[in-house]
Amino acid sequence: MQTLNFGSLGIASIHAYGFTPIIKNVAGLSFHAVASRDKAKAGAYAAEHGIARAYGSYEELLEDPDVHCVYIALPNALHADWCVKALLAGKHVLCEKPLTANLAQAQRVAAAVEESGLVFAEAFHYRYHPLAKKLEDLVRGGAIGRVQYISARFCEKLPHPDKPQYDPALAGGALMDVGCYAVNLVRWLAGCDEAEVVSADCAMLPSGVDGYTRATMRFSNGAGARISCSITHDKPQYCCVRGTRGAIFVWYPFNPTRDAGPLHLNQYLFLVRRGARMDSVRVPKIRTYSCQLQEFRDAVLANEQPATHIGEALANMKLIDAIFAKAHVQRPDFD
Repeated sequence: MQTLNFGSLGIASIHAYGFTPIIKNVAGLSFHAVASRDKAKAGAYAAEHGIARAYGSYEELLEDPDVHCVYIALPNALHADWCVKALLAGKHVLCEKPLTANLAQAQRVAAAVEESGLVFAEAFHYRYHPLAKKLEDLVRGGAIGRVQYISARFCEKLPHPDKPQYDPALAGGALMDVGCYAVNLVRWLAGCDEAEVVSADCAMLPSGVDGYTRATMRFSNGAGARISCSITHDKPQYCCVRGTRGAIFVWYPFNPTRDAGPLHLNQYLFLVRRGARMDSVRVPKIRTYSCQLQEFRDAVLANEQPATHIGEALANMKLIDAIFAKAHVQRPDFD
C-alpha cells in the first residue's frame, strides 16, 4: 500500500486523542510534518511524537512536496482560508468540524475543492464508525418505517473560558463546537438537506458566544427534528429516530467507544422498538477516529470523495446559519 504523508496545520487539543496517537496505528498513513506559528513549539511536538519535519509557519508545510494530505484543526474562523490554500497547494484535506465560520466561507472552500479535484472531508468522525453505518442501514432499510422525527443532544462542559470556543471572533460557541454534530446527524438521518428552522433559542454568554442552543426544524420531506447543545453543561449524548413503525434510541452516538468511569464499554448497543418488540444491536469496539482516517486514506487512494464530503459540509453550514438567523444572533462578519 502506498504511504500517504500527513501534515498538520496547528497543534490543537484534539491531536492528543483524535489524531496523533491514532494515525500511528493506521496502515498506509504517516504523520510526516507539523506546523505552528511558534517554531519551537512545533519542533518540541515533532520530537516528542517522532514526526519527521517541523515548520514555523503553515505556508512552509504547504510547500513541502512530501506532504500529500493536510489535517486542519485550527480555530473555526481560520478553516476557510487554510482549506483553500491547502487545496491550491495540491494537498488533500481533512478539516475539523465545523467546516467554516459560515455558509459564504463554505462556498469558497467548495469552489476550491471542485477546481482542484482533490479529496476533501469534514471531520465528523462518528459517521465512519460501524455504529453509524448500522444506524443508517436500519433507517434506510425501513426497520422503523418512514422517518417522522429525529432528536439529538450534545452537551459538553468546557471549563476554560480562554479557549477558542468562547471567542466570537474565532467562530466559537455551542452550536459551532458541539451542536454542529447534532445538526449533521438529524440532516443525515432525515435524508434531506432542505429544512425550515421553525424555532431557535440561543443562551448567550458574556463573551458573545452561545453557551446553549436549541432548535426545531422541518425538512422538506416532512420529517421533523430537534437539536440541543451546550458548552456550559454536561448531559449525556443521545439521539432518537422515530418512524411510522418504531423507533431507534442511541446513547452516545458521537462517541460510541468510550470509557465510563471504571467501566470500559467494550461493545456499544442501541435499541430498535417495533410496537412491543425491542431488539439490541451490537457493534464492534473500534475508535471513531481510526475509522475516519482509514476511510479518508481509502478515498484518497481511490480518488473518491468520502461520506462527509464537501456537499454534506455545505448543507450543514446552511442549516447552522439558518439556526443563528432564527435565534436573531448577531455574529461577526467573516470574510
